[in-house]
Amino acid sequence: MNRKIKVTTAAAFIGMTTAAQIQQKPNILWIMAEDMGQDLECYGMKAVRTPNLNRMVEEGVIYRAACCTAPISSPSRSAMMTGVHQTVINAHNHRSNRDVPLGDGVKPITYYLREAGYTCILGNSNVMNKGRKTDCNFKHTPLGEWNGKNKFGLFDKYDEFTPEDQPFFAQVQLV
Repeated sequence: MNRKIKVTTAAAFIGMTTAAQIQQKPNILWIMAEDMGQDLECYGMKAVRTPNLNRMVEEGVIYRAACCTAPISSPSRSAMMTGVHQTVINAHNHRSNRDVPLGDGVKPITYYLREAGYTCILGNSNVMNKGRKTDCNFKHTPLGEWNGKNKFGLFDKYDEFTPEDQPFFAQVQLV
């Protein structure tokens, strides 16, 4: 009888451990770059050496067919941060409407990531200008909470993460 209990307990423990591993959320690093085109080694540009990005591509995801919704940075960033085309949220003109809140039902991606348990980090101290560009065409502040009415923070903290920040979403802007 004891052996049966031990085997059942071991099987249950293995099942719970496997389930915990499957449910583990990945860290997300969102690297944004302006005016680069495909000037990275992972896209075939041999003159530009990017070994760390190459390693990240090997271990993660690379997009081979992507498009942008506007030919300029702040409208594109606004669409990426909200998942809504910039003409729908009145953010199409470059660096306009920065004091206009998003409409009802529209929230930045960081709002949903926070609800899913992510710490949202902006920038990295090792990147030029600390990689903290948020340049969106809707009312926002870099740090703080978000409710879209009187709190407009996109991220939780700047630059660095600690082990207790897991899982994290980090946006780093290369200019």
